[in-house]
Amino acid sequence: MHGTTTGEDIFNCVYDLLQKYNLPQSKLTSVATDGAPSITGKTNGFVALLRKKLSEISEGSNIHHTHCIIHQEVLCTKVKRRTDLCGVDLLAERLGSRTRAPPLRQSGSTSGGDTHDIPQTTSKKIIYADDTAILAQAKTFEELEIQLNKDLETLHNYFENWSLRLNPAKSVHCCFHLNHHRAERKLNLFINNSQITHSEHPKYLGIHLDRTLTFKTHLTKLKGKLSSRNNILHKLAGSSWGSDANTLRTSALALIFSTAEYCAPVWEGSCHTKLIDTQLNSTLRIITGVSQPTRIDWLPVLAHISPPELRRKEATKKMYQKLLDSPDLEINPILQSPPNHRLKSRRPIWSRGNQLLSQNFNISEAWTNTWISSDIPNKNLITSPNVKIPGFSLPRREWVLLNRFRTGPEKFSNENIFDDFKFWTIFPI
Repeated sequence: MHGTTTGEDIFNCVYDLLQKYNLPQSKLTSVATDGAPSITGKTNGFVALLRKKLSEISEGSNIHHTHCIIHQEVLCTKVKRRTDLCGVDLLAERLGSRTRAPPLRQSGSTSGGDTHDIPQTTSKKIIYADDTAILAQAKTFEELEIQLNKDLETLHNYFENWSLRLNPAKSVHCCFHLNHHRAERKLNLFINNSQITHSEHPKYLGIHLDRTLTFKTHLTKLKGKLSSRNNILHKLAGSSWGSDANTLRTSALALIFSTAEYCAPVWEGSCHTKLIDTQLNSTLRIITGVSQPTRIDWLPVLAHISPPELRRKEATKKMYQKLLDSPDLEINPILQSPPNHRLKSRRPIWSRGNQLLSQNFNISEAWTNTWISSDIPNKNLITSPNVKIPGFSLPRREWVLLNRFRTGPEKFSNENIFDDFKFWTIFPI
């Protein structure tokens, strides 16, 4: 098919094939599809048009519509929302099989898939939809190679019995450790005598991992993505023209903030989050129209969007509480009895989440306290940062001018405005 894929387009394509190969339409009793609107539409969907056509050919004909079982399994895993990345200490290896899996019998794996049909291995297995990873931990690289090669052989034999095949070309492996002297060390892992490629930055569930789990690579790529989306938002507004503040705010939350906060609890403790905050501050400047020297504390208040750092903490708290309330997850015992915290530079989710819960973190109270303790000019104009300020419905020019009056000329923020000109000796001192 080329061009559009409406229900009518799909119907015409399928019906032409039925006629081309002279297939008896009277014997068509059922159809299995996904749940796309162009397929399941009540009036103009593919199934509705097919039923209408068959009823014209044979009176009383009615086909049975079935939602594809593979799509049902994927949707079920999404409903459970088991999308955490956990327990990755030394090795995560992705098995890139895109073939049909054996039928599921039970539910309950680390990440929303099912591993009960797969034979037991020394390594831990996690599955989300068709993305599978096995995790192993050892003191030496040699022990890892022995353990993983043995488990890979077990999995290969199992899938071969099911007439399935693990694809080494779509599989990668990566070691996570802090031994910088052995940073170039690669494991010799094989699937059916085919070596698995080593990747320094494997991508799993949309997150780019790195050897030391600093998430610098992921945040750098995310920064570029946010910059491109800020350019799109720029097309909606300038300093004296453009959409109103409500439209810009809604567009920013849907287009930019949703992308910036994907899996935020995983990398919220990274020291490279400033890469993201810089782009989000640019987003807030587009919404508010304030000048570049304006203090950052003003931006969330004028745009009526909580500060990015506080939003990430709120997301971490909710995720941690959700994991604690799910005893069937394999990460739950780790959260109940977390390992000793050896490195100050590492802040795992159980450390950050437990701290936020013990402090009874509340994003509204935290934002208010931050605003009260700040020393920005004209702070007395805002009684509470959580309240939407007036003027959101004003035209763009008036909205920008009003915000610049609110924030005040940052250049003259000192008590004596002439202090700013001492260096240039514009005025005699």
